[in-house]
Amino acid sequence: MRSVENNKLRNITARMYRENAEVASGSTADAIRHEIRTGELLSPSGHIQKGVEMRSALSKLIDSGRLSQSDQNIARWMRRDIQDALSEERIHTQTMRNGY
Repeated sequence: MRSVENNKLRNITARMYRENAEVASGSTADAIRHEIRTGELLSPSGHIQKGVEMRSALSKLIDSGRLSQSDQNIARWMRRDIQDALSEERIHTQTMRNGY
């Protein structure tokens, strides 16, 4: 995400994407998806809490009005990706509770 202009968004991006990752794109969202699908945690505590925190940070930054249009588009895409992964976790948890 070299095209990110805003420093806060750049820092969030650096926290959410890991270079040379072994799972998919290296994003926190992909780590969440992997952990849900396989049951294998990629860090001692997993990535769901980090996903919740990153979604909140992105929402605050988007709502701040301090992002260029380009950065807003990037931040919204990242937030949507995290939200989709967290929704998978919620669906998976409900399915497991219902015995499916």
